[in-house]
Amino acid sequence: KKKKKKKKRKKKKMSFITKIAKDIFQGKEKSPKSLVKGANAIIEQIVEQIERTQKEQQEAQIQNIGEEITNNGGGTIKGEEENEFMSSDTLSNDQTINTTQYNHGSIRMNGHEITVENEFRKSTPAGMTEAHSMPDLKKHNSTANVTQTTISNSLEGNKVLNKYFSELSNILSRIKAILYGTQQSEPKAAEVEIVIKESIKCRLIDKLVVELPHFPFEARKDASQIICNILKVKLEEKYLVMMYFKENEGLLAAMIDGYARANLALLYGPILRECAGNSDLHTLLLSSEKLYDLMSYLDVDNFEVASDAFKTLKALLRGHKRISSDFMNTQFNTFFKHYNKLLLSNNYVTKLQSLKLLSDILQDRANFKTMKKYIGKESNLKIVMTLLLSKSKLIQYQTFQVFKVFVANPKKSEEIKSILHYNRERLIAYLESFLNDNKEELFLKEKSHIIQSLKDLDDKKKTVNKK
Repeated sequence: KKKKKKKKRKKKKMSFITKIAKDIFQGKEKSPKSLVKGANAIIEQIVEQIERTQKEQQEAQIQNIGEEITNNGGGTIKGEEENEFMSSDTLSNDQTINTTQYNHGSIRMNGHEITVENEFRKSTPAGMTEAHSMPDLKKHNSTANVTQTTISNSLEGNKVLNKYFSELSNILSRIKAILYGTQQSEPKAAEVEIVIKESIKCRLIDKLVVELPHFPFEARKDASQIICNILKVKLEEKYLVMMYFKENEGLLAAMIDGYARANLALLYGPILRECAGNSDLHTLLLSSEKLYDLMSYLDVDNFEVASDAFKTLKALLRGHKRISSDFMNTQFNTFFKHYNKLLLSNNYVTKLQSLKLLSDILQDRANFKTMKKYIGKESNLKIVMTLLLSKSKLIQYQTFQVFKVFVANPKKSEEIKSILHYNRERLIAYLESFLNDNKEELFLKEKSHIIQSLKDLDDKKKTVNKK
């Protein structure tokens, strides 16, 4: 009886979704409220179908591995719940088997590890069920990638999923048209308001963020643009979607995790930068440990991912100056411990962009306290002096913009004075032939001033000694 009831409920739900999708396709159903409800229901079905397919695929893999072990003369596999290992004394070297973890683990057979990896949810934003939490967006190891590729291939040929994908793409493109307008008509404020309020009410925003990795390409782009749009809309003197993200800050963490996958970074990045425009969300992003994960994505091989991550970091450090200045001042040691790693990166673009941003930060009056702390530490000066010797003229130039702040400081610490004085002669000789092909008037004046300041260092020291 329970099975029959469950089947009946499922059939009823399916018929509801099919009816909505059919009406939308035929142009009968155009109301913003129905479009939002339709998108919400279809995404739920996509998630359910993907999880079912993944579960079946993983069960089949475990069964195949078990059969292979049996055929190779392997013994009993201990389950995760027993948490035991087989004694290697009872097996030959090439038959040693590690504990099999059925939920999220690995089997070692004949010296090779076969990983059975889930792509189920990693963390659950507030108010969401486990079925709608964030997929694991971190990089898997090579064996896990093989497993995931197998599952992905099985999803691509799934006719039911392809049908849902087509329906979702159609609905999201219509919602986007309501928000952005079309060539024939401007967006209507009343319809935009309905889309926003209904999206919050049925938690469509959560699903668009969290389940975005599962969408087809065009639907992903539309979902990203939809969220960017509604974040900027003010209703009843309030930014309702901004407030929604503040109440569900797990969504912000989920989007930063999205940088781990190149095909998601350029979709989540614009949303994060829109969020950074709000002072409350700006504060949340800066105070989160995920900020340091974001900084690590500046130093990846993928140029597009690194560039987008840099745009987001720049928006956080240069926007809302009072908030960002207070953050860098109070979290100085932790923040610059991570930031200095970017300056020492082997990645040319990462190093160049980080130097430019650091120069902008130190020369901004809003960051005076942070600047005083940074130029007072001898370890920072050593990093900058090392970068000054780079073979790249662009890096030399950007490093000079930071180095001049150390030298021009009238209240240098004794440690900084000592280092500069010890290297004085070499620095002067180096700077006299430094970037001589750069004829920019301001640069030439600054270089001349820095050289003179270094010369004056020795004169001041002599005066002190005479006294």
